[in-house]
Amino acid sequence: MSKMIKNNLDIMPENAVLYFDNDWCAQCYSETNVVKEFAQIVGDAVHFYEINVNEKPELATKFAVWSAPSIVL
Repeated sequence: MSKMIKNNLDIMPENAVLYFDNDWCAQCYSETNVVKEFAQIVGDAVHFYEINVNEKPELATKFAVWSAPSIVL
């Protein structure tokens, strides 16, 4: 079963979903639940990374994420 990973992007596999959120976003709360359910459905075929844009702004910039929630494949 796949799980939401909060660190170790330096060893990111090819099949990855980057989910960018933040603490104060109401839409992020509901979307996070959907993303977590999807992660359980696809299992180990895809790795999911949850990234807080407030804690890791450099990653948001690197992947051209300008708002949350955002998903990068």
